[in-house]
Amino acid sequence: MLWLIIGALTLVALGLVLAPLLAGERPVLSSALHDLEVYRQQLDEIGAEVERGTLDPVQAIAARTEIERRMLQAADGPGLLGPARARLSPRLTALLVLIALPAVALPLYLHLGSPGLPSVPYADRPADRGAVERGQIVAMVTKLADHLKAHPDDVRGFVLLGRSEVVLGDDDAAVAAYDKAVALAPEDADIAMADGEARVYAAKGDVTPAALAAFRRTLKLAPHHPGALYYLALAQAQAGDLAGAFDQWRALYAASPPDAAWLPMLRDQIRRAAVALHRDPDQALPLQKGAAASPAAGPTAAEIAAAKRLSPQQQSQMIAAMVGRLAQRLATDPSDFDGWMRLGQAYEVLGQHDKVAPAFAKAAALHPDDPVPLTREAMAMVAAAAPPASASASASASASASAQGDADGPVPAPALTLFRQVLTRDPGSVQALWYLGLGAAQAGDIAGAQAHWQRLLQQLDPKSAGYEEVSRRLAALKK
Repeated sequence: MLWLIIGALTLVALGLVLAPLLAGERPVLSSALHDLEVYRQQLDEIGAEVERGTLDPVQAIAARTEIERRMLQAADGPGLLGPARARLSPRLTALLVLIALPAVALPLYLHLGSPGLPSVPYADRPADRGAVERGQIVAMVTKLADHLKAHPDDVRGFVLLGRSEVVLGDDDAAVAAYDKAVALAPEDADIAMADGEARVYAAKGDVTPAALAAFRRTLKLAPHHPGALYYLALAQAQAGDLAGAFDQWRALYAASPPDAAWLPMLRDQIRRAAVALHRDPDQALPLQKGAAASPAAGPTAAEIAAAKRLSPQQQSQMIAAMVGRLAQRLATDPSDFDGWMRLGQAYEVLGQHDKVAPAFAKAAALHPDDPVPLTREAMAMVAAAAPPASASASASASASASAQGDADGPVPAPALTLFRQVLTRDPGSVQALWYLGLGAAQAGDIAGAQAHWQRLLQQLDPKSAGYEEVSRRLAALKK
């Protein structure tokens, strides 16, 4: 039965083959014209995808090069209209094909084929095509590097090279490329951000001191840059202060536009941190948009649409207006704990440090046994008292070695009082132990500083940068 089906299919195929063979004599239209038109359409599609951001520039270069190579091959072929071919008579041609095709195909298949051999699954087939494409990308990157040797002032070229090296997995080369771009464009926040992110990749996910410096430079150029705020919080988590990082991520989430591309990733990060902190992940996310319980909790759909048409400065003014409405609502309903926490976080994001501590103080008064608002209030006092250059980083890296450096500002006395209250509610508070030790060291109380920092070491990961910094500070106290 199977061979009857195969025979019937063969006859159908022969019919399709013989039909054009029996056609009358006419000029032959070359396939080159069709091929060239297809290639031109593919080039247009590549350009459109690059503009939409759905295709990486390096991949676009590789694809464009391959298409242009094929266009050259098509152009080198025969003319668009070839001469009519001399052919045998139609009936004789059909008869020869009808006899020769099965007579040749069947013996060859029986001799060379393997009818009983199962097919190879797609997943098990070799990935030669991917290797070829990677080789083409490497070649394009090499060509770009040669171009930059001749044009060392091409800042966009170095940015493209850095991005390409990240795609290829050569993170050290990406850092070197971005360093050149930063040197050429020191006022570009996006380049500074890319430089810091490449350093995180090169360190296998660790936010190194050099990466932190890049993120701080980003915030200096763009005070509300979400990427830099995210990584500063990640550094805080890696230093052992997961609770502080959790609060910073929640503040970033609350201040982000409802349609921001980074919200899904940030949402997952907040929930993972909540689980690690033994908190309810379903209650971890702050109100973002359309929250019925709070008229001022988020922008309306009309406000979002209007914000997209505004300049960055106008968008900042619009955000400030929405925060102002939340403050007005809390003035009439001061019993909203979550509202005061959101207001304090919003003031932090806006950089209005003098308003942060009072907002968290209102929240702390409503939940006096909760160490979180007390900690946030004390941290806000520290940030407000810090020099302008370090104010943006002090609240997001309290226990990080590189965040403190050797230029610690004095810890305000009211903040120290609050940190002592925090320890009575949370004896393992990383922020409280750090700043109480720092305040004691600044006051010349070496024994007090040692006591607090020894306790702090017990809370930190021995492999973290924070543990290393606290250990260094303890050693310095003995000198």
